[in-house]
Amino acid sequence: RRFLPVQLYLEDRIETLINLLPGANEVYLGKAFVQQALRDGVNPVALIHRLRPGMLVDVWTINADDPDFPSSLAAALGAGAEQITTDTAVRVARHIAQAAAPAEPTR
Repeated sequence: RRFLPVQLYLEDRIETLINLLPGANEVYLGKAFVQQALRDGVNPVALIHRLRPGMLVDVWTINADDPDFPSSLAAALGAGAEQITTDTAVRVARHIAQAAAPAEPTR
């Protein structure tokens, strides 16, 4: 029986799965998977982009009423996901717009 460090195992599994989908141009990753992979030292979004340049990566499902909403959205966007699947699109878009807006000057 062979054991790999978690990071190497995840990288190997992601590469194997991507190679099984030669014609795919997008992939959907669950937010819990992305968060755990990042904690384990692997950015699955960046790895997919390296293995398949131009492939769109979506992270699902991130809703504005989730208790971990700010951190899960930040993790997905920080990892490089181009798309977010959500049931609360207006509120997620509003949050992203507010986060991107320049800060108001204080007096």
